[in-house]
Amino acid sequence: MIQFKKKFYCFQLKESWFILNDSIFKNLGLVSYFCVQNPPSKTPIGLCEDFSYTLSIDLNQEIEQIKSKFKANLKNKINQGEKLTFDIVFNKDISTFIDFYNQFAGRKNIYQMNEQMKKALPQNRFLVGYSTLNGEILSANLYIYDDELGIVRWFLGSSSRLNDNVDKKTIGISNKFLLFKSLIHFKELKLQKFDFGGYAENTTNKSLKGINDFKAAFGGEKEKCISYHSLLYCFLLKISQKLDRRFSN
Repeated sequence: MIQFKKKFYCFQLKESWFILNDSIFKNLGLVSYFCVQNPPSKTPIGLCEDFSYTLSIDLNQEIEQIKSKFKANLKNKINQGEKLTFDIVFNKDISTFIDFYNQFAGRKNIYQMNEQMKKALPQNRFLVGYSTLNGEILSANLYIYDDELGIVRWFLGSSSRLNDNVDKKTIGISNKFLLFKSLIHFKELKLQKFDFGGYAENTTNKSLKGINDFKAAFGGEKEKCISYHSLLYCFLLKISQKLDRRFSN
């Protein structure tokens, strides 16, 4: 189980991934369980059920088998990435990631990471992937993973594509190449499933459609994610979604 403790406005939220604790007493206050892998037949007392969608790839397959499901344009971009000699690095340098991500988030007007979020990350359950060219970071992804369950989830992604005076074509290739190399890396770590971090089903948002297309090009299988939230968190979340557009799709 991956667990975070983070602030939700002036409250503290206990956020867990992949495994559900159905104890009534432990689910008082602000509690969330995301993408529960073996959801119960009935919603536990004190929780409300929510669902979303994601795309995932079975990492038990051979890399060539995984790659065979990629769209033709994606395969071409990956081949171009090999020629551009990107430097792909995986580490736990969360400070560098936060600096890079916050520049991206500021330009996109989405929530930035802060020191409290940095401290909330479980040290043995996250990894950062960077794609650099000539010493400059072009793309960076934050992944969370549960090696006991064999699941890795793409948690946050960022790039320099919104910066001024950048070659957006090169950055686009960098994004795809980093994700491809991430699949290889997590397969080598013996993880079994790569979760693309969500899929906006039936969205009319142009930006989200673009993200959907980017993820779908990798040929993942669409699956339903069942999540559970404490009743108090459900109530506060609905209020937040009405007051703050960044909570909505």
